[in-house]
Amino acid sequence: MSRIMVTEMKGRFLTLKCLHCKEPKCMEACKEDAITKIDGKVILDVDKCTGCWDCVDACPFKSIQKDEVRKIAVKCDFCKGYDDQACVTSCPTDALMIVEVGKS
Repeated sequence: MSRIMVTEMKGRFLTLKCLHCKEPKCMEACKEDAITKIDGKVILDVDKCTGCWDCVDACPFKSIQKDEVRKIAVKCDFCKGYDDQACVTSCPTDALMIVEVGKS
């Protein structure tokens, strides 16, 4: 299951992923303390997640997804490398790139 979402807006495809909020609503909503901040990154520990999905409902950007198969919440974790370009550098088909908004 992808932890980033792709959406089309005005003829362009955009990726939606966790914005690592300064005051994460998802972390506040998590009763299991499965969501923490490490070095400014919002990290979800899937081993602690019980699948209540309160964090999914709390995220104003809808960046956390329900993994219906494993019954847990999942979100971008930078491929566990905490690198904000990990999705681009690890994409096996080079389908992703980082561009500045308004630039092509």
